[in-house]
Amino acid sequence: MDIGKNIRRFRELKGLSLTQLSNLTGFSISFLSQIERSVANPSINSLKKISDALDTQLASLFTENDSNSNGEKDFIVRANERKKLYNPGSKAEMYLLSPSLDNEIELIMIVAQPGGKSGDEYYSHHGEEIGIVIQGSLQVDLDGQIYTLKQGDSMQFNSNTPHKWMNTGSHISR
Repeated sequence: MDIGKNIRRFRELKGLSLTQLSNLTGFSISFLSQIERSVANPSINSLKKISDALDTQLASLFTENDSNSNGEKDFIVRANERKKLYNPGSKAEMYLLSPSLDNEIELIMIVAQPGGKSGDEYYSHHGEEIGIVIQGSLQVDLDGQIYTLKQGDSMQFNSNTPHKWMNTGSHISR
């Protein structure tokens, strides 16, 4: 999997130059070029801005360009076949649980080590978010309003609300 190669592919499919993508994201042409050449490791928040500008789902930047249309693979993701989404330095692992990136809903499992977080900056995007804490606790910051969710708690909010999350506990959160 090459995130940079995927970004370039989506950018070219949209017919955008690096300059146009720079204008849409606010990132420098140099930074975008480094990402596309896999020289820079962008944060999830940066990748989210890029995916929004490219009008594609964030998870599509992390996946191989393969066809997933034979039988059960259209609606089932086996536990041992989950695609891992990489977020360098975040202390969190993210796994794609949805079989397809062509639908409105994209389901992701997050396993956050103590101190693991979505990033330092807020992010927002089209859609809704829903989550349940299966183990540990998670601090969710919705535009400055902080909520602590513990094991068994769930949440739902409009993704247009600037948000970020962090495992402030001393155990792994799932």
